[in-house]
Amino acid sequence: VLESTNRANIGGVTGSAGTVTNCNNTGKIISYVTYTNTSSYYSYDSAIGGVAGSAVTISKSSNKGSITSVKGYTGGIIGQGSGKVSECYNAGDISGADSIGGIIGRGPSSGSSVPVRNCYNTGDVSGNKYVGGIAGYGGYISSIINVYNTGSVIATEYVGAITGYSSSTTDAYYLDTANVDGRNITEKGEVVTDERLKSEVIYNALNEDGVWQQRPNAYPVLIKSVPENLSNSTEITVNNTLKKFRITTAVEGNIGGTITGDGEDPYETVIYKEDSTKAIVMQPAEGYGITKITINGKNFDYELENLDD
Repeated sequence: VLESTNRANIGGVTGSAGTVTNCNNTGKIISYVTYTNTSSYYSYDSAIGGVAGSAVTISKSSNKGSITSVKGYTGGIIGQGSGKVSECYNAGDISGADSIGGIIGRGPSSGSSVPVRNCYNTGDVSGNKYVGGIAGYGGYISSIINVYNTGSVIATEYVGAITGYSSSTTDAYYLDTANVDGRNITEKGEVVTDERLKSEVIYNALNEDGVWQQRPNAYPVLIKSVPENLSNSTEITVNNTLKKFRITTAVEGNIGGTITGDGEDPYETVIYKEDSTKAIVMQPAEGYGITKITINGKNFDYELENLDD
């Protein structure tokens, strides 16, 4: 977003919305909006979010892109919200000025209070004041429940691993290696070791609503943050005169998912016969998707179909 002195709401998916669900942003966001609020109402400031700048409610959404703003409420998922924020995660680094949060920058200036539930942040968060790993300014955020933060949080003043200022927390955890630095540190949440955050004890505490997934030797993740990346299927017809060929998957990251059939992960040996079929199930890990399918060195176009549980 180019430099502007006008008020603006900016998001990776939408600037402003009523209800946002099942949305994902991976792009970088840079805002040079320098709007100065001359009103006594804080809600008139600009809002910048990885998914939505401003919204009433937002759920089952994620952001992986970095966010940089020179001014305005800024959050990994939403800049400013007036309703519930649930089942969302942020993995992008965030930097801004005031009211900067890993999930939400700020709630409304008055009226309804915002509950934040079942969310986590792994990105680093920095700003001037009211900076938190989950919520920036928590004055109008009624509760923060079932959350964790592993990112560092740095600010000049009013800073916290969970919330930069105020807000009630329950089952909120942050990693002991996460750097929290600045004046007026808000002591909210429970500090935990890497081993404990991966434990069944923390998983059970977070999973009150049955929306978390526990993985071996890994931090808990949300089951349906981005459903389209969790269940993908495709059918490909290949005309091939070879008796055997091999199917492989290629995905980004160290942990991409699984492929199952008669062979061994990640390879499948297919016996070719006329009119024969071979069922291959490719299951991306949480937050991943199928990027390409190659058969005998040739890439094939394909379509994905979302499967309901």
